[in-house]
Amino acid sequence: MNIIPKTKKNLIIELSNQNANLEEQLKLLKKQYDNLVPKHSPLDLTYPSKIQLKLIENLKKKEDSYFKEFQQLKARVEQISSNYPSKLEKKIARKQEKLDKMLARNNKTDFSNEIAVEEKDFSKDIRSCNNTVLSKKKSRMFGKYF
Repeated sequence: MNIIPKTKKNLIIELSNQNANLEEQLKLLKKQYDNLVPKHSPLDLTYPSKIQLKLIENLKKKEDSYFKEFQQLKARVEQISSNYPSKLEKKIARKQEKLDKMLARNNKTDFSNEIAVEEKDFSKDIRSCNNTVLSKKKSRMFGKYF
């Protein structure tokens, strides 16, 4: 056997080899540990802790209470809305009252003839307006020559 004298250089090489061996053993142990114990984040609930379980219970209680309040408010809104007519219903009721008043004044039940006559008159007015506008344009255009 050769005995190597213990110098600083030899000691450093020996220690670095031991260090490398220990690092490899540590990596193997970490892999074995990871295989045995599954990793999970604090938000992962596959293996919840006692604190997480308490938090979940509190959140469920709050959710249930909020849902009950929501149901109560919804029932209250439906009750109030059934008691009072909506804006659209009010408008329809007002227009119906106005129509009833007009019918009572005129003692007529059919306005369809009057509406048709008014539409015809209106169309005649539009035609007459268009004719006057056209005649003014013609007079401007040909005014120089006449």
